[in-house]
Amino acid sequence: MKKIIALIALISILITVPVMAQEQIRIDVNSQPVNIDIRGVGGTIMVPAEEVSTILNLEFNYDKSTNTAVIKTRPSYSNEKRELKITAKENKYYYNGTSFRLSNPAQVINSNLYVSYDLFDRLGFNSQYTTDTGSRVVNILSKGTLDMSYFGEENN
Repeated sequence: MKKIIALIALISILITVPVMAQEQIRIDVNSQPVNIDIRGVGGTIMVPAEEVSTILNLEFNYDKSTNTAVIKTRPSYSNEKRELKITAKENKYYYNGTSFRLSNPAQVINSNLYVSYDLFDRLGFNSQYTTDTGSRVVNILSKGTLDMSYFGEENN
């Protein structure tokens, strides 16, 4: 009986270890790889908001006492004011003052605020997730034509 229990435990470990190994995901900005820490949280690819904002030349202000970040476009990027306000562990964010739902809230990890990579689409970027090259790549692209027709559900 002990041998059967030990065998079952060994098989469980052998099956679990590969699943637990972190899959490699590369982050690119304008098709150029960047070296930032990314996390998988609740099935969502999360990126450090401040680092990505800096790379994208966005204004970033973070209040550690409330774990709230305000990310804005600079006038040199767009004539239209775009502002995101997001607080850790809340399932909503604000875009230009209007509340929208998040399926996965921002998280504070090692004193840094992490957000879903596609949140930057609201500020006029175009994020793409691909696996067709044999590796998993998230590419955040600047774009001249903005299509903000849908991004999340508006809270009414």
